[in-house]
Amino acid sequence: MPPITQDTPPRSPPSPRGVARRFFRLVDKRAVRAVFEKGQKRVIDEVAVFYFATGGEAIRFAIHTRKVLGGAVVRNRVRRVFKEAVRAEAGALKGVDLILVPRKSAVGLGMWAVSKRLAPLFLKVMKR
Repeated sequence: MPPITQDTPPRSPPSPRGVARRFFRLVDKRAVRAVFEKGQKRVIDEVAVFYFATGGEAIRFAIHTRKVLGGAVVRNRVRRVFKEAVRAEAGALKGVDLILVPRKSAVGLGMWAVSKRLAPLFLKVMKR
């Protein structure tokens, strides 16, 4: 285990297996379509974020990775990195459905780099 320095980001406590996954997932086909059709869009170099205000307390999100990013291994890694980044920033979000569409420039980024880039974007989403 590497030594902890000032540059090391804090670790969040682990959640029980599967609880966060079920709670945060946006899987209903109608809800996904509503986010794409009725929601708004914000774009940065690494990701396009579609969002729709639900008015509730919870957030739900989906990550749409396209084949343009690379093979299955690359797409799954990008998906994992973005899932963890969204969970790390979930405290700033309430009552919104999100769909993240990573772009080719996001392929080599780690979780903390993605989290750092998503934080200001999520603040804009919450100001809506």
